[in-house]
Amino acid sequence: MTTVKESIPVNKIQSQSSADAPSKITRVTTSDGRYYKVLGEKLPSVSSVLQVIPKPALVEWRIKKALFGMYQHLSSHSGEPITPELLNDASNEGQIESIKEAQDAAAIGSAVHELISIDLLDNEVDEDEIDEDLKCGYQSYLLWKKEKGSELNLVDSETAVYMSSDATRDCIGYAGTIDALFKKADGKFLLVDFKTSKRIYVDHLVQLWSYVKTIESAVASSMDMTHWNDWMKTIEQNGIAAQVIRLNKRGRPGYEVSDLLSHDNNLHTSHNLSNESVPLIWKSALELYTSSKGFL
Repeated sequence: MTTVKESIPVNKIQSQSSADAPSKITRVTTSDGRYYKVLGEKLPSVSSVLQVIPKPALVEWRIKKALFGMYQHLSSHSGEPITPELLNDASNEGQIESIKEAQDAAAIGSAVHELISIDLLDNEVDEDEIDEDLKCGYQSYLLWKKEKGSELNLVDSETAVYMSSDATRDCIGYAGTIDALFKKADGKFLLVDFKTSKRIYVDHLVQLWSYVKTIESAVASSMDMTHWNDWMKTIEQNGIAAQVIRLNKRGRPGYEVSDLLSHDNNLHTSHNLSNESVPLIWKSALELYTSSKGFL
């Protein structure tokens, strides 16, 4: 894979938190993962870090797809002697089927995210021109927007968040790109992450928590009060509410919402996780990933 470098704008809150805060950072995607370059520091991507978290449901799904690929290959050779070569070919076809299905699912998710970003930025999306594979996912988003998003004002979409490493606080840095940050009617903030998976998984909540923590920490550690504004004061007092929005991508348009509230270590999720579990999962995954990839 060719290395891809992209300049990503930093979210408006962090970029205004201090005089030396960057307005843009560089996102680098390689065959070995993704990382960000922030103020001369190489920071691991949240999405890459989360790959070390076990995903039993995903493994089960891939096994089913592989078995289906093997079955199709063996069925096409019905009546033939079962030889080592035939079994080896069937195994290879199973692996190919599993990889292809995973790539197709990822491609659909990325394309739906692009459509959502276009709409959030008030650009027109011609639904008649949308590929059939993407229509349900996009219509699910429009349904959420109509029912839940009408009172939300967009602050940021597809912008970077980051936390620099700090040895004095035993803090390992990282960075990521958020889907959307909104300001609610009551003046408080809501961070939203859209998913097109079959269900909401624990790592989705861990990802969301890591994003929220970057902005809340930037505000909390900002000592230059001359850079504070009403947004920062609101976050300092109330934190940032956050939600994973799972969008149906097949069948009937629909969505599922999972809340994550993170302020003063008060953490609540719809997955019955304890207050400490999500931060602990994230810290463990981050330490494992950074040590294995040479960030430490």
